[in-house]
Parts: sequence; C-alpha cells; structure tokens
Amino acid sequence: EPADPRYRDLLNNVMAIFDQRRNQGMDIKIAIEAAEALGQAGDPRFVDSALEDNWVDIPAGEFLMGAQDKEPSQPNYDPELDDDESPVHTVLLGAYRIGLYPVTVGEYAKFVESGGYDTEAHWHQGGFGEWKDPEDWETQQGHLNRPVVGVSWFEAAAYARWAGKALPTEAQWERAARGLQDRRFPWGNQDASPTLLNYGDSNIDCPTPVGVYPQGATPEGIQDMAGNVLEWCSDWWDKHYYSESPKEDPLGPDPGSSRVLRGGAWFNLPRFCRCSCRLIVVPSVRFDYVGFRLVSLSFGLGLPS
Repeated sequence: EPADPRYRDLLNNVMAIFDQRRNQGMDIKIAIEAAEALGQAGDPRFVDSALEDNWVDIPAGEFLMGAQDKEPSQPNYDPELDDDESPVHTVLLGAYRIGLYPVTVGEYAKFVESGGYDTEAHWHQGGFGEWKDPEDWETQQGHLNRPVVGVSWFEAAAYARWAGKALPTEAQWERAARGLQDRRFPWGNQDASPTLLNYGDSNIDCPTPVGVYPQGATPEGIQDMAGNVLEWCSDWWDKHYYSESPKEDPLGPDPGSSRVLRGGAWFNLPRFCRCSCRLIVVPSVRFDYVGFRLVSLSFGLGLPS
C-alpha cells in the first residue's frame, strides 16, 4: 500500500462502485472500468482478511420453489415460465452459507497454482486429467476479479472440494435468489434493466467484475445472481423432478445426462435471468459464459453427489 495519504481517499472512492447506496446514478461503464483497474491493482475484497465477509448466511426454513403462470394473485406467478419450472412446491432447507459473489479468476488461480488439476483426490466426481486449466486461461488472468469461466461442471466440483465447500443445490441457489417474498428476479419484481445486471441489453458483451451491479443484488446483498455468468448447480436435471422431489433438502434427481445452470449470462434475454429459470447442459462442456459460486459445507447439507 502506498504511503501517500491520498491513497486511502482514492480507494474509498473507488470502492463506492460496489456500494448500493453510493453507486446510485453512477455510469455503469465507468464503474466497470474502475473495477477492472482495481482488479489489476489488487481488489481488497479478496485479500485474506476480507474473505469472511464474502458469505451470506441463509437461515433454515421453508420457501416456495418453482413458478406458475395460471393465477397472478397467487405466489410465484411468472408468465414466462418453462415447463420444468413447475409446479410451485414447498421446500424446507437447513441453514447454509452462500458465496456473496461467483468464484473469481483470482480465487480459482490459487487452485490451479496449488496443483489442483494434478491432485486426483479433488476429482472424485470425475474429469481428472481431462484439462490443465480453464479455457482461455491466459486471457482470463488479466481480469482477476471477474468470475472464472470456461470451466466444466467437473472442474467446478473439483474446486469446491479443494476449497472445502460445495456447489449449491438448485434449491439452495433458488432460495438465495428468490428469498421468501417470491421475487421474480433477485432484486424483486422490477423488470430487468442495464442498471441492474449484465445481460443482453447491457451491450457489455463479456463478463464484468463481480459486484459492479449492487442495485441488482438480493436484499441480503448477494451479488450477480442474475446475469454476468450462468452458474453450475450440483443437481442433475429432470424435467419432472419438481413433481416428485422430497420436501426436505432436495439434492436433485438420480444421475442423468445434464447438470443444471442458473442465473442467466451476459448475453441472455431477461427471461433467462429469472429466479426460477433452469438451463441444462452436459457437465463436460466449457463456455465463456458459465461459472459457479459455492455454499459452505459447515452450514449446509454436505457434499451432494
């Protein structure tokens, strides 16, 4: 840290881009540029002393998962739902912690540098030896506070095991995004706009540093749950699973061919960024719009299979 006393004032001003109150009215393009510069200089949100602040506690309890398009006056009404988002059903989850942000390039780099790709014990779900680092890794390392992308489900699961955490179940992910107020989007029921998230109409055309859309955070402060990058969940996908899933701590259906992605990405239409939207892809694929976030094992269900 420079000795110049102006440094602290400058840093405080730059950190305003991540603050919901101080960010209001800020030009998002300027906020992104400032966040990119901060990533190059060293983002203080990801130093060791700050890491404990990058989690949000979700208390145990029930919530309504899924959506319905028949009764506007009833909970979880959503006229844009797809068939696999219904029926609305009650889920009871134990307490857990979820990452405030998707896992960043800088965080994932520690896994790569520690030999994570060469340690088979991290890869109990499969995929060991298939890759040596994420797709386009050299370029990604120039943007340390962006979400890591170009990782398969197997790589995300291996990172989670290395970190002593887990990928969220669909139920954990949706509870964190939707809350108990049947929010259509993480921020509420207000329509999507370029001030709230990085999506198709934002015309950014790439991932942005995590947390630069604080106006689009959940009321609990969880960032980037809509837009920016799609996020791997631990579950296999089954179109009809909601009709038969257990009420308590559902872990997803029996193994299938595809895993679930949630949250929408930087090029998506708003309908793909809704809390209930479920996208699917085979777990071995890697895209520049897919990343992940973690849940804490010490609070949650353990490591899903």
